[in-house]
Amino acid sequence: MERLYLDHGLPPSFQISPAAHPLELDHVLAERGYELSGATTIAGVTTFGPLRGKS
Repeated sequence: MERLYLDHGLPPSFQISPAAHPLELDHVLAERGYELSGATTIAGVTTFGPLRGKS
């Protein structure tokens, strides 16, 4: 996937969660020249059925 982005002149990027495997993935990417660009917060909610009043 990285090569595909590079071939199209786009900067490849990765989103790494604390559950990433291998555990040292962020270190491996840093060795390849990637840099941390910021943190993302993800929130979720469980719904117990279809939303009413939305079409």
